[in-house]
Amino acid sequence: MTDLLEREKFSRYIWEPACGEGHLVKPLREGGFEVWASDIEDRGCNDETLDFLSFDSSVKWPGDIITNPPYKFCTEFVLKALDCVFEGHKVAMFLKLQTLEGQERYNKLFKEQPPK
Repeated sequence: MTDLLEREKFSRYIWEPACGEGHLVKPLREGGFEVWASDIEDRGCNDETLDFLSFDSSVKWPGDIITNPPYKFCTEFVLKALDCVFEGHKVAMFLKLQTLEGQERYNKLFKEQPPK
């Protein structure tokens, strides 16, 4: 987490939509960010219990999104996160390197929005 924060500037407001036990939330809050923590079930860190993939993305989040999504739904999480933020805001995902593989994922995700 510290490597990411050293290399990239983020909004003061962060949404962590797959917060789990708070492994990303805690260091972000300690770093001075205002973090909204949600997850599909409460594992002890939630500000709100929420199914991110069912969230109404017409309601835009006014900050950035940083998360380590369930790998089974990583493509869906990336696409939803990009749809939930205003233009100019950032989405940072902690994903396995294998996420870059596969023609289907390339066509659905990386062809139009390559990773940085």
